[in-house]
Amino acid sequence: MQAKSRFPLKQSYSYIIISIMKRALIVFLILAAFIFPRPLYADFFQETPSHVVIPSADISLKVHTAQIIFNTWEVSLDGASFGDGTALPGNRGNTAIFAHARPGLFEELPLVKKGDMIHVFTDLDWFVYRVDEIYTVAPERVDILESRNRYEITLYTCVGENYSERFIVKATLLSNPENLHQ
Repeated sequence: MQAKSRFPLKQSYSYIIISIMKRALIVFLILAAFIFPRPLYADFFQETPSHVVIPSADISLKVHTAQIIFNTWEVSLDGASFGDGTALPGNRGNTAIFAHARPGLFEELPLVKKGDMIHVFTDLDWFVYRVDEIYTVAPERVDILESRNRYEITLYTCVGENYSERFIVKATLLSNPENLHQ
């Protein structure tokens, strides 16, 4: 007679190790945001975002640059999209990142609350933003992407019946790599 495993078959040891490592990364990112909260800004970052992490909603996605085609940004099917032409992370202006409201993408974005942290990575830098506004708008409301002369990011996805509204998360930059070196 064979002994029963402690874990269901779908939860192999590698799955458990990856899960533990993912949670450890999320805890580290949250702690780092509180250790380096003083904003120090620069306007010389030149890298597009490559990854976005939102610990409170368990979101961790690659970010692809979206071009405007026929007056509409492309939307990635396998990650988040960075609106080409919006501010680069860490610079003054409004950085736009969006994704479909599907499992594994931004389906969990509505779980985000004011005060939550958003971590944006480029190939060279890491930026921490704190959520300060959450609301829904009609799809025609493109003014949400206008720069308010601040260091901010706007995340959005579709919500509502037949995805008739846009769920908006706005956050302000708390720190950039300059903080980490002082």
